[in-house]
Amino acid sequence: MNAGQVQQFSSAPQAVGARNKYRDPNDTGKAHGNIMYDRRVVRGNTYAAVVQPEPDMAEVQKQREAQRRRLHRANQTKKRPGTPEAVPGRKHMDIQTDSYLEKLTDRVVEFEAETQTDFILDRPPSPLFMPAKIGIDIETQIEDGELFDFDVECEPVLEVLVGKTLEQSMMEVLEEEELASLQRHQEDFEKRRNAELLEVQRMEAAEKRRADEVQRRVAQQAARHEQDICTMRKVLARQIASEHLQGLKGRLLQNLEDAGVFADVGSMAVETKFMPGLLQAVVQQIQNSTQEHALADAVISSSVDSKLQKHSAVLEIERRRLALIDEAERQAREEKQE
Repeated sequence: MNAGQVQQFSSAPQAVGARNKYRDPNDTGKAHGNIMYDRRVVRGNTYAAVVQPEPDMAEVQKQREAQRRRLHRANQTKKRPGTPEAVPGRKHMDIQTDSYLEKLTDRVVEFEAETQTDFILDRPPSPLFMPAKIGIDIETQIEDGELFDFDVECEPVLEVLVGKTLEQSMMEVLEEEELASLQRHQEDFEKRRNAELLEVQRMEAAEKRRADEVQRRVAQQAARHEQDICTMRKVLARQIASEHLQGLKGRLLQNLEDAGVFADVGSMAVETKFMPGLLQAVVQQIQNSTQEHALADAVISSSVDSKLQKHSAVLEIERRRLALIDEAERQAREEKQE
């Protein structure tokens, strides 16, 4: 550029984007790093033939994808959120917020300078740039309440946030209490149901035992009654047989005598001498047998009567016990239902 020429700014002015005041220490500096590591910079003898390495297809595809994403992001217009409208009676103005004000001009001051440093000396560190203070300081007076009051403006927001937080917390606590109450109610219901099932099983077992006992007693009583009937039949048959045999000998002898069997001397001797003693002995034996049968009948009758009385007493006691058990179970069921 010649000294007589003036540099002109041809691009349209635009707002400066937001950036950090200091450099990010985590920045690797690949975008603005050392150019000696850039593949596009040729190092060494420029007259020699430069051997271009064969590009990797995967790397080329990755670069193309990155370039297409950059173009896509560049084409997308990002609208910056605008500044809210000014309050009535005021207007917005562009001001500088730097520590030192600078005078903005359309023409940039240019000059050329040359210098030569010693070959052995190291490059000194760059001095800290301190722009000269130019322009005129202007101040203004801001009354109370004209600017944004954080305590007043954030109070409704804080009230809404705190209220919603407390409401949500109360709802969660109420839900937890309701779940705990449902759990307790379910546990109580399970306990009552298990207790009722145990009681029902116990009553069923008792009823089954009582039915089995009743069937056993009925079978035992039927067997005993059958045995008593057999005994009575045997006694009656023996008594009938003894009564039938009592007159059989006399009738037989009378029939034989009528038939003329005992008409000889021997028979006469028997009739006159032997038969009276025999008859007397038979009568005595019959009487003794009758007495024995009567005594046996009396003993059997008394034994049967005593057994029947004992059995009747036992049955009456069992009936009373079963009645008491039924009455107690009925009262227990009524008390449980109440």
